[in-house]
Amino acid sequence: MSSESRDKLKQIRFIAWSQPRSLTTALMRSMECVPDVELVYEPFTTSAFLGPERFRRYLTVELPMRKDLSFQATKEKMEMKFEGKKVIFAKDFAFNLNGNYDLIPDGYQHTFLIRHPIRTYLSMYRVWKNFNPELGVEIFKTYFTPRLGFQELHELYNYVVDKTGKEPLVLDTDDLLENPKGILKILCDEVGLEFSEQMLSWGLEQPVQWNADDDYLNIDKMIGFHGNSLSAGGFVAGSVKPLPKFEDLPEIVQEYVNISQPFYDKLYEKRTTVSN
Repeated sequence: MSSESRDKLKQIRFIAWSQPRSLTTALMRSMECVPDVELVYEPFTTSAFLGPERFRRYLTVELPMRKDLSFQATKEKMEMKFEGKKVIFAKDFAFNLNGNYDLIPDGYQHTFLIRHPIRTYLSMYRVWKNFNPELGVEIFKTYFTPRLGFQELHELYNYVVDKTGKEPLVLDTDDLLENPKGILKILCDEVGLEFSEQMLSWGLEQPVQWNADDDYLNIDKMIGFHGNSLSAGGFVAGSVKPLPKFEDLPEIVQEYVNISQPFYDKLYEKRTTVSN
């Protein structure tokens, strides 16, 4: 075994796959307290927007194409040594793999953080409406891929099961907000991390610089995707809000929820809670 392979075995490497607006940025903030950690921000989504095979775009923002951000290059980047790091944590969205699930990097534990479709789509709808009141609805319609994300998340879950022979950890954001300490302990136990109370709260300053493309990260911040995770300061136990009523949702959100609900339900059945 090469020295590089031995070093990788000493590292804890895990990815949280999710749907947008599912608290994965908050989860990344909570991991900033981990010693010698590398935090990788949406690497495959960055390729989907900026790389030579890109198939995603924002309706009102044109981002420059980057030849060095191909999907294969991103996979190789994720599999690199990360000299001096003990923990590698990444967050990303399954639908931005564009069905190419064989791109997921080797050497990682895969976890899934799910959130009810009403919450994810309504949150995204509001973000775009706040960002651009005139075009917000149209931007919302063009943001998601045709299958809207939850189907791809379920497909990736099944792919990981087939590839690894084990069922990956599935956590739900409502459970995380209800009992952040308990759920974070479950996550840490699963991936081999030592839980710290510091994971429950963070300041406005980021003590660890994320491994992220500046163009992509700055656009996300400008749009307002990071508002709560950057300003909330941490997880607050018992902060789950009532689920909005379906009949009160905008029509397009109702449509997306109806399409996505069956795939969310299948993943929800697999979730781990503090009680089980």
